[in-house]
Amino acid sequence: MVDVAEIHASTTTFTTYPPLCHTESMIEDFIDPTPESRRKLLWLIAAALLLGALATYWLLPWFRTQMQVLPPCEAIRLARWALLVLLLSLPLTAIGWALPLAWRLWKVGQFPLPGAWVLRRTPIQRGRAVRIRAVALVLWSVLSVALAIWGTYTLHQVFPRRPVCQAE
Repeated sequence: MVDVAEIHASTTTFTTYPPLCHTESMIEDFIDPTPESRRKLLWLIAAALLLGALATYWLLPWFRTQMQVLPPCEAIRLARWALLVLLLSLPLTAIGWALPLAWRLWKVGQFPLPGAWVLRRTPIQRGRAVRIRAVALVLWSVLSVALAIWGTYTLHQVFPRRPVCQAE
C-alpha cells in the first residue's frame, strides 16, 4: 500500500519567495563604551548627586528656617518665588534638553545617538521605536509647558501678587 504522505511530498513543489524585509539590516548593532565616555558619565552622575545633596541638606533647611523667621508677607513672597522656580524648571528642562533630543532622534533615526556616552554595551534601536520615543519626548515637553502654565495660573490665584498684610 502506498503512503499518501509520500505521494504528496514527492508531487508538491515549493516556490521560494524573496524575503519580506532586508534581513541584513536586522543584525543587531551595538554602541560600545569607551573609557572616556564612562568617565564623563560618572562625573555627570556625581555632579547630579552633589547638586541633589546640596539642595536636600542646605537649601531645604535654609528655606524652612526662612519660612519660620520671616514675617508672613515676606514668607508668602518667598514661597511664591520658590514654587514659581519649581514650576518653570520642568518646562525649561523639556525645552532645553528633550526637544533637541527628539529632533535629533527623528532626524538620525537611531537611539542611542551616534557618539552617545554609554556605561555598558548598548544595542542600537532603529525605526518605529525611535520615532515613538521622539514623539513621546515632544508630548512630554508640551505637557510640561501646559502644566507650568496651569500651575502658574493656580499659584497666582492662591498667592495673590500683593498679599494683604496688616500694618504692624
